[in-house]
Amino acid sequence: AAEKAAAEAAARTAAAGADKGEGKAGRKGESKGEGGPKPKKRKVTASGGAPRPPPGVVVSHRYAFGMAVEVAGEDEGFERSWYSGEVLKAAAKVTVRYDALFEEDSDAKRPLTETLEPGRLRPLPPKAQEGWLRKAKAGLPLELKHDGGWWQVEFVSVADGGDAETATQLLVRGAGELWGGAEILADVSSLRPGWHFNAASQSWGSRGAAAAAAPKKSRSGSKSRRSGARPDKGAA
Repeated sequence: AAEKAAAEAAARTAAAGADKGEGKAGRKGESKGEGGPKPKKRKVTASGGAPRPPPGVVVSHRYAFGMAVEVAGEDEGFERSWYSGEVLKAAAKVTVRYDALFEEDSDAKRPLTETLEPGRLRPLPPKAQEGWLRKAKAGLPLELKHDGGWWQVEFVSVADGGDAETATQLLVRGAGELWGGAEILADVSSLRPGWHFNAASQSWGSRGAAAAAAPKKSRSGSKSRRSGARPDKGAA
C-alpha cells in the first residue's frame, strides 16, 4: 500500500511539472507571435520613396577611390592653376594625393595630401582634337604646362606671324593678373585648350564659352567700371 501511494504521488508531481512547462512554452510563443513588438515601418514621402533633390539642383561629379582628378589652386601663388592627383577617399569631402605637389621640408619629396571640397575638383580633361588651334584668335583661353601643373593663359599671337595650327611656338599671357600679364613664348606641345567642366551636364567645353554664357553684370557694375574700376582680364 505504501509503495502504491508513493507511485501515485510521483505521478502527480510529474504531471504538475509537465503542465508548468507547457505554460511557459505557450507564453514564450505568444511573445514572438502577433502580440510581440512590430518592426518599424520605413518613412516615405508622398511619391512613395525617400526624399529626392528638387529639379534643377546641380549634382556634383561623383568621385571615387583611385580616380585621377585635377584640383583648382586657391592658395596664394597657385591661383588659376590645376594640379593633378589621385583620390584616396571620397565622402562629403575628397582626399587627394597630388602627383607633382609635395610636403614642405620633406627630404624624400613626400607627395602632398589634402582633403578638399568636391567643387574644387574636376576629372582629367579630354585630349585636344586635331586642329584645335586652326581658328585661334587673340584672347582664346589656353592652359600652359608649367612647374608640374596647368596654368590658365590666353593666346596672343603666333611667334613668327604664321598660322597657329602649324606653328611650333605661340605668344601667350597669364589670365587676369597671373604673372603680371607678361607675354610668354610657349611651345605648342606645352599648351592645351582652356577647359571648363560643367558638373550639371557632366560635359567639357571652353572656358571662354562658359564665361560668355554666365549672367551679365548689372548696369550699376558697368558704371563702376567706367568710373575707373579695373575689369578682370581673366573673365573670358
